[in-house]
Amino acid sequence: MVVYEDTTDATPTILGANGLNTNAMYRIEVAENDAYTFHLQIVACQGATGDTAWWDIKGCIKRPGNAATTALVGSLTTVTDADAGASTWAVAVTADTTSAYLKIEVTGEVGHNIRWVATCNRTKVNTGTF
Repeated sequence: MVVYEDTTDATPTILGANGLNTNAMYRIEVAENDAYTFHLQIVACQGATGDTAWWDIKGCIKRPGNAATTALVGSLTTVTDADAGASTWAVAVTADTTSAYLKIEVTGEVGHNIRWVATCNRTKVNTGTF
């Protein structure tokens, strides 16, 4: 799944499919009784300066019951690097316990138009009936 968004300030912004982040259906949903490992590859670039940053994040998320049970399993493994002009940009990956999805929030920089793109590969298991 590919999720993306543009930012122009330092407000945390959720990445969503088709650049739509206001509806849970455009996010990386975790269905009830699912668990999966995920591998996120994220890149951000500012067109005017060419400043670029990247993140490679691996982890596991589960949802054994209702949305409130959605949780990351253990800690994330993150590798990242950036140009000096992109050193304050940030990515936060969490489990959303309201809408049951893998939440990817990015924070850019005031006055800079930054394009963010993330690819999520996952391996899923469902504890229900085969």
